Amino acid sequence: MKRTAIHIIDKNRIELHEADVTDVGPNDLLVRTTRSVISTGTESTAYTRKYGPGTHWDQWLHYPMTTGYLNCGVVEAVGSAVTKFKRGDRVASGGAHASLVVVGETRAARVPDAVPDEEAAWTHLGLITQLGARAAEQLLGESVAIVGAGLLGQLVIQYAFVQGAKDVIVIDTSAARLAHAARHGATLTLQMDAKTAK
Repeated sequence: MKRTAIHIIDKNRIELHEADVTDVGPNDLLVRTTRSVISTGTESTAYTRKYGPGTHWDQWLHYPMTTGYLNCGVVEAVGSAVTKFKRGDRVASGGAHASLVVVGETRAARVPDAVPDEEAAWTHLGLITQLGARAAEQLLGESVAIVGAGLLGQLVIQYAFVQGAKDVIVIDTSAARLAHAARHGATLTLQMDAKTAK
């Protein structure tokens, strides 16, 4: 069985690549992708190679590489030891930008019927930001400052709010991002001048 995937093949070079699908192990799911989300931070960095020598990026990124980790799709097949999913289930996973992905059962979550695929594909990003918010060990009634109201910042704002922050202070250069932050839990927004931020 073949799949089509997005490959970054070198700096500023990307292509669609066709290859065999890896074997489905006993604890794996084979998922046919319906939606995937581009991570503007990780994947832009990989695509443009805008990182310094000796950084974790330099050690982690090897070209060509299949990219992506925000996936939603329908289960096509399950491994012999899988107990939580069956063929036809909709799942969100850490799968790549590919027409078919093989993911471990523990890296997938069932998508409720009321949640559209476009929203479900964000699940893994929600998990990443939630882990960060929990690591901060915010206590009820504390004030929290969030610098940067991009995709990740907007999720962290909501976590800080529901975790009972007294004040959720958000700093960004974009008025539009700050307006969005105010609708989702920010109690104070501060707009920085883009030149000052650099």
